Amino acid sequence: MGGTLVIEPGDSVVEIAKRLSESGLIQSPTVFKIGLSLEGLGQKMRAGEFRFGDGWSSRQVAHHIAFGKTVQRRLTIPEGVTKFMVIKLVNSAEGLSGKVKIEEFAEGSLFPDTYFYEWGEHRLQVMERMKQRMDTVVQEIWSTRKRGLFLRSPSELVVLASIIEKEARQPEERGRISAVFNNRLKINMKLQADPTVIYALTQGRKPFGRKLFRQDLRFQSPFNTYLRLGLPPAPIASPGKASLLAAAQPSESSDLYFVSDGRGGHLFAATLSEHNKNVEFWRKSQR
Repeated sequence: MGGTLVIEPGDSVVEIAKRLSESGLIQSPTVFKIGLSLEGLGQKMRAGEFRFGDGWSSRQVAHHIAFGKTVQRRLTIPEGVTKFMVIKLVNSAEGLSGKVKIEEFAEGSLFPDTYFYEWGEHRLQVMERMKQRMDTVVQEIWSTRKRGLFLRSPSELVVLASIIEKEARQPEERGRISAVFNNRLKINMKLQADPTVIYALTQGRKPFGRKLFRQDLRFQSPFNTYLRLGLPPAPIASPGKASLLAAAQPSESSDLYFVSDGRGGHLFAATLSEHNKNVEFWRKSQR
C-alpha cells in the first residue's frame, strides 16, 4: 500500500520505523532498522514529506527517504488580490512553518503565480520568492515600455498595473484601459477609477461587498482618484504580468472614458458626448 508520510526534523530511526509501520508502508520496523544499519543509511534519513509507491520494499522506502525527492506542494496566488489576501493564503497553507506579518511586505510587491514548496519550509521563504519574482518581472517589462509613456518609474508602472488589473473584466481590454489612464495622466485629468475608491475605503483588508455610492466618491484619501490628480501613492492590488505589460504598452487610442457595457465588458469613448451616450446605453441595459 502506497501513500505519503511526513518525516519531522529530529525524528529518530526508531520513530521513523514505527510511523512507517503504523502507516502500512513497511511490514517490520525491525527489518527496516536492520536494513538501514547494513547499508549505512541511519544518518541519511531526511526530514520532509515523501510519497511512496504501492508494494515498495523496506529497502526502496529507506532509499527514497535518504535520496528521493520530497513532495512538492503548490500554492496559487490569484491576480488582483491585495497583500492581505496573499498573506492569508500563505499563512493558511498546509505544511509551511512560521507566520508572516502584514507589515513585512508592501502592497503590490508580491507576484501572483503558482508557487511550489516543501513540507516544513518557512512561509517567509515563499513570500520572498513572490517578492523577487515581482521585482524581476517589473524590471523586465519596464525595459520594454513604450516611448512617450507618462509613467516615470517601475514603481509607478506597478501602481497603474494594479488599477488596470481591478478594472479589466475582459483580458483583451487591458491595453485600451491602460490607454485611457495614460491619456488622462498626460493631460492632467483625474483618473476617476472606482477600484481606487474601494481601496481607500477598505485598505484592501476585506471584500467591499456592495456597490459604490455617490458619497463614497467624496471619501478623503490619497487613494481616491476622484479627488486627487495623478496616480495613487501605492498599488491597490497585486497585478499579474498581463496588466503590467498593458501598463507599459498601452494600446494606440485617443480614448479618455470607459463605462460598463452591461455584458461583462466596457464601452470606450474619446469625447464626453460619446461617453454620455455610452452611459445612457448602460443605464438602459440595467433597467
